Amino acid sequence: MARKIKFRLILKGKIVGYERITPDEDGHLHSSWSPDNSIGGWILSRPPRHDKEDFFTGLHDKHEKEIYEGDILEGEIAGKK
Repeated sequence: MARKIKFRLILKGKIVGYERITPDEDGHLHSSWSPDNSIGGWILSRPPRHDKEDFFTGLHDKHEKEIYEGDILEGEIAGKK
């Protein structure tokens, strides 16, 4: 399975939705968006107005929350904080 292409959409510092890019069976790319990143709530239309997009890294934290570029992470690396 290919990595998900997904963005967190931000307007004036607040999250206004999430956009994902998916291929169809012919390889054409389609954009859809969701106001809350839910499994079944994706809408095939233009995403809401936004001034910033954070790219999904493909990684999840220990609580299975998606990590996007620009997220601030805390934790230990090799026993150091």
